[in-house]
Amino acid sequence: MPPKKFCTFCDELATTDDHVPPKCFFAKRKRENLITVPSCHKCNKYFGDEIDTHARNTISALHSNEGHWAVSEEIAGKRDRSYTVKSKNFEYIAGIIRPEEVTTPEGIFLGVAPAMNLNNPTMNKFFERLAQGLIRKIVGVRSIGYRVEWGSISTLLKYVGSPEELLRNIGPPTAGRNIGDDTFSYYGWFGKERPESLWVVRFYGGEEFYLFVTSRNLLRIP
Repeated sequence: MPPKKFCTFCDELATTDDHVPPKCFFAKRKRENLITVPSCHKCNKYFGDEIDTHARNTISALHSNEGHWAVSEEIAGKRDRSYTVKSKNFEYIAGIIRPEEVTTPEGIFLGVAPAMNLNNPTMNKFFERLAQGLIRKIVGVRSIGYRVEWGSISTLLKYVGSPEELLRNIGPPTAGRNIGDDTFSYYGWFGKERPESLWVVRFYGGEEFYLFVTSRNLLRIP
């Protein structure tokens, strides 16, 4: 009799597999060899109903991602149609838009433009789930109860300098992979069978985020 598998995201028995990141992030012709992890039906449905769609719509709409082939070919159309299919999708995206000052690299003020506030409960749940899935699949352990700090990689570099300086401080990544022709890629730094880890993930060849996983609040990055 095979050993019982527990859900990656809770303490229930796993009854299905879940995609991490969600399958809806990928164009249909590039859905081979996606990351899957054991999940219970409740967690799979909870994330899939709204959180996955909201996260995909948000990340695919970032300026640095809109030029990617998957977004222009398929994802943008699905994103835009979702606003008319379910009012909650439009209400969510409208609720996270805020005015933001635009400046040149030299700091010259150019004006105010709308921007999305990614620091919200939906994106917190999305990135926590993404970290739990990567740890389960790549490290081979569950990480329920561990803290996930996340943010734009540009924020992290304010503290550590350039990407080259970051690599000098922490060394080469333990693992890395590119999935779906640059739709999603990751690099991870971790020890053997330990959830504590650092991940750098990139969506649609553009926006990069860090995921810092600790057993307690060892690091606070605003």
